Amino acid sequence: MHTHIHTHTHIHTCTHTHIHTCIYTHAYIHTYTHIYTRIYTHTHTYIHIHTCIYTHVYTHTCIYTHIHTCIYTHIHIHIHTYTRVYTHVYTHIHTYIYTRIYTHVYIHIHTCTHIHIYTHVYMLYVYLHIIPISDTQRISIIAITYI
Repeated sequence: MHTHIHTHTHIHTCTHTHIHTCIYTHAYIHTYTHIYTRIYTHTHTYIHIHTCIYTHVYTHTCIYTHIHTCIYTHIHIHIHTYTRVYTHVYTHIHTYIYTRIYTHVYIHIHTCTHIHIYTHVYMLYVYLHIIPISDTQRISIIAITYI
């Protein structure tokens, strides 16, 4: 009489951890150029040219860390007659950590030019406000690092 008993047990335990760290920095640079010209005639005329350059530097750094730990446990038990017992237990632990670092730097340059013309004729005021230039430039730098 030969008896064979085979049991198999699988235990899977998994833990997942998500860590998000974000660093945000902002730098502001303002360059101001002022050109002021007066022309005196019998008719009083003022020409005012105002040029502004705005530079915004944004640095956005995010660090994503994922910790994934899985424990696999397999238990194999073989039982035969005549007091022959085979037991096989092995545990597999799988851990991986990966980090993604996103760095986003973009520079915003805004240029505006204002021309103010004031005309004074016999206490009569004429005010003209002209904005001929409005330029926007953006530079994006994206660096992705995988560990």
